[in-house]
This record gives sequence, structure tokens and C-alpha cells, in this order.
Amino acid sequence: MAKKYLEDLGWKTIDQNFYTRWGEVDLIMDDGEKLVFVEVKYKGGANWGRPEDMIGPHKLRQIKLTAGLFLERHPELKGKFSSFRIDAVCISQEIKHYRNIGG
Repeated sequence: MAKKYLEDLGWKTIDQNFYTRWGEVDLIMDDGEKLVFVEVKYKGGANWGRPEDMIGPHKLRQIKLTAGLFLERHPELKGKFSSFRIDAVCISQEIKHYRNIGG
């Protein structure tokens, strides 16, 4: 759902489910300007809390480390994109897109 949502915005998928020993990035996308590392969180019902609450400082550190390794493995992308950011797509009763959650 998250990938389709972002592609419907015109974004292009670069990679998905990129794993390292430090963590995983769900989606790596090109939004037309920046390289975006996207964390996807899903909660099936309201009784289980909000998906946003599952993204804390530890998770952000993992994503940043994993994003750095991705960029090391793909130096051609460093030249194409001047910067990157971390977004979150949280899915429960609706889809919420949070931009630049990594500061």
C-alpha cells in the first residue's frame, strides 16, 4: 500500500527491503528531487496504538546507519541526488505520510 501510494504521487522506486546488520529500510524512493528512505509502519486496529508510535530515536538511528551503507554501496546515487531525507508512511485506518522525520 505504501509503495503504491508513493508511486501514485509520481515517485520512483529505487529499492525496497534493503537489509544490513544494523537494520532495514522498507522503501528507497526518488521523489523527483531527493533520495528518500521510507519507513513503513502498519497497525491493523485502533486498539493497538498508532503506527507512528513505533518510530523512536533507536529506529531512526538504525535507518540512518542503513541509509549510509546503502549510499556507500551505490556511489552513483550520491552524484544524482544532492541530499536525502527519511520519511514515514503510517497505515492504520488511513495512510499518513510524514516527511523528513530524521531531522
